[in-house]
Amino acid sequence: MTGLAKRAAFLVGVALCILLTACATRAPQLPTRPPAAIGSPTARPTQPSTTPAPRTPRPTNTLVPTLTLQPTRTPTPQPDLSAVARYMLELINRDRQAAGLSPVQWDETAARAAQAHAEEMATYVYLSHWNLAGYGPEHRYFFAGGRDAVRENVYAYYQRSTAGVGIPIQDWQSTVEQAQEALMESPGHRDNILQPSHTHVGVGIGYNATLGEVRIVQEFVDRYVALDPVPELVRLGDAVEVAGRLLPGAASPLINLAYEPFPTPMSVADLNQTGSYTPRAEIFQALQPRVEGSKFWATVRFTESDRPGLYHIRVWIEREGQRIFAGNAIVAVR
Repeated sequence: MTGLAKRAAFLVGVALCILLTACATRAPQLPTRPPAAIGSPTARPTQPSTTPAPRTPRPTNTLVPTLTLQPTRTPTPQPDLSAVARYMLELINRDRQAAGLSPVQWDETAARAAQAHAEEMATYVYLSHWNLAGYGPEHRYFFAGGRDAVRENVYAYYQRSTAGVGIPIQDWQSTVEQAQEALMESPGHRDNILQPSHTHVGVGIGYNATLGEVRIVQEFVDRYVALDPVPELVRLGDAVEVAGRLLPGAASPLINLAYEPFPTPMSVADLNQTGSYTPRAEIFQALQPRVEGSKFWATVRFTESDRPGLYHIRVWIEREGQRIFAGNAIVAVR
């Protein structure tokens, strides 16, 4: 076998999905305590209480006994990952249509957020819904310019020799088909892909060719409102005007305010210990906005008794008899 390199390659696929909590079906009584006294949200979760938590599939190792590679000095061509991501959109819509659901449309903002997260995960070799800065899907999507509700699937795959050298992926179409199949076989991920309320999706694919690591992120979007921009940084004592427009089919907007301390950075080891994602922000207040036609608005005040941190302005709407999480803006209060 002179001139040939015998190597054993390990192929692994692992996936995680987001579990969204904090749902409101009606406007609760306004609290008498500021966020400093948060114990439990004033709006009771509904969907999570009736839907079992998604299960994270255990990693499985598939050993290819003798993968023989010819040494070559020809550089491996760089894959067109944007085209690969668009192909995954086709697979998602194929599965949705097979289930009798409407297809989702491509969302460029969600794709940017997904791509940045996929690249970071592939570069630093971790799998998580959080990133190194400690931010989750709703933060990353908002910082990319999104104002809708999002749910996320993440998937990991690697292909490398026993020496730790990445083996080039020759067939990207099969790689994403395998990823989509694995996600559809996992109840939690399948539920996300086949969620009837989803309207859009963005897909990001990160590839670390040196280590043979692939990360795929599916960022699903529920778009039923168009929120006006809000200040991203305010001071205690300030007031923020929240306004937006209901999109066709949406009615009865409700606003929840949720609080979380400023996130802290996470290590790769910490990130690899995480599983399904539940937002850390806890609901502490509900507002009934004024509505005229398709427009709605409300005033959010951050009093001196509030705490510095991240405040989530969550908009819920009613559609076809169901309450749907439809919009999210994040304000940093210092």
